[in-house]
Amino acid sequence: MAPKRKAKSKPSAPAADVPVGLEAAFRRIANLLALSLVKGEGEAQKIQTLTAVGFSVQEVAQLLNKKANTVSAALYAFRKAAT
Repeated sequence: MAPKRKAKSKPSAPAADVPVGLEAAFRRIANLLALSLVKGEGEAQKIQTLTAVGFSVQEVAQLLNKKANTVSAALYAFRKAAT
């Protein structure tokens, strides 16, 4: 008989009585606004828009669940095509 697998648990939100750092809260809000800004766009357009509004390559990669090298390569290809 195969061993039973444990169900994956989703990370829970912090309890209401646990204070969240102000910086972390602002970062979360900024990330949510950024993702809503690029909703419905293609991956390349998302990368271009997010970097244009000031997110670093690492931040864009984290937001889009991509590797930083993938984001850098997409930006390079976009810049090369623009010239």
